[in-house]
Amino acid sequence: MAPIFEACRQHLHQHLTTDRFMHCQGVCRAMERAAAVYDLDAEAARWAGLMHDVAKELPDQELLRLLGKFYPEALEKLPEKYRVNTYLHGPAGAVIMRKLWEYPNRDVVLAIEQHAGNHLDMSLLSRCLHVADLTAPVCDYPGRDKLDREFMAGRLDHAELLADTWTVEYFLERNIPVHPVYQEKIRRLSAEVRPTRDFFVRSLA
Repeated sequence: MAPIFEACRQHLHQHLTTDRFMHCQGVCRAMERAAAVYDLDAEAARWAGLMHDVAKELPDQELLRLLGKFYPEALEKLPEKYRVNTYLHGPAGAVIMRKLWEYPNRDVVLAIEQHAGNHLDMSLLSRCLHVADLTAPVCDYPGRDKLDREFMAGRLDHAELLADTWTVEYFLERNIPVHPVYQEKIRRLSAEVRPTRDFFVRSLA
């Protein structure tokens, strides 16, 4: 039986830390706003936003177990170096939604799988979720308002270029392995956006 939205919200409330639960609700609201801007299916946007981090706080060993049992091809595509929470929790969340809870909307499941951003040629829903995840963070950071402004103005390429560039900076600062897809996405997006010298300045001014 497919899950019910409010029941899933209560599950997150009970099983996630308060900060993570508030983050999920914030991303859900961001995706509701984005649905109007990018002509997304509003219900799909709500589900993707709320449930994107359903597996975020599971131990890495449990993420690996879920993927090994239900989605081994996801692990096969992920070299050992990148088998950390950052890259595991999206595919594991997709497993929970699709295999364990029998959630029927495959577009939402795919967006949850891909929301960390380490995929090329992502769907529109996946791209929006990836950016929304950074506009409603657990902790605020310099540039968040600028990213949100670009995102909600309908400039998705601009917003994603900022999101990926700042994500790489964040990973490098914290010794999180940087998946090579990020650099390729940045190269492609830069060719489309042609950013000015001050584009990556985090101030709104």
